[in-house]
Amino acid sequence: MFSFPHYTLKPQTLNEVLLAKAGASATRSVRIGQQEWMAANLSVPVFRNGDPIAVINDLDTWSQTREPAMCCYSGDTGLSELYGYLYNWYAVTDPRGLAPEGWRVPADQDWNALIDAVGGDRYAGTVLKMKNTPLWKSPNYNAHDMVGFGALAGGYRDMYGVYHCLRSYGYYWSSTLCRKNFAWCRRFGYSEAIVQRLTSVVGSAMSVRCVRDISQGRPLEFLDIGEGI
Repeated sequence: MFSFPHYTLKPQTLNEVLLAKAGASATRSVRIGQQEWMAANLSVPVFRNGDPIAVINDLDTWSQTREPAMCCYSGDTGLSELYGYLYNWYAVTDPRGLAPEGWRVPADQDWNALIDAVGGDRYAGTVLKMKNTPLWKSPNYNAHDMVGFGALAGGYRDMYGVYHCLRSYGYYWSSTLCRKNFAWCRRFGYSEAIVQRLTSVVGSAMSVRCVRDISQGRPLEFLDIGEGI
């Protein structure tokens, strides 16, 4: 049994997030510890200043680009409405800003703070993965979405342009470079409760969540969800 009495959640988030579509106007968010996280994957086609982000579907072009780029999984716009867009790391860290005003793409330390706040990486998938949804492959092991974060299995696109792991794994960028051409990311899996800290080449494309410190925005109204599972 795990107890998480200090977590707070916006009213109806657990139900409404199942229907929420990530986008520039998406404001659904949850407070976890001292952070506020968006409860949907990012799906913005432009930078904060309005400049468009290049959409690259061609494999050769994707593998050769060293510029900000995005895509829908397998080029399917319907999937992007469910899982959000996939962005390469050049887009994540572009100085024009991928995150909406007042938000940021989480650094590795932001992910660490989130994972610590929900009891550590061993149990983080239990707390953070979306539950009772076909957007995850069965069995979506021990998913309870206890704080309304609603992590999704949006898969990823490798540096060669090939897509992998839709409905099985969710890969999320951090803005932190690990070493040359590699950055930190997090992986959620359908068959495990652990959230893994991995590195990936910056030419890959992954999902993005945005975060801000509680002090940066007006405090939200929350419901205490009390005991966990």
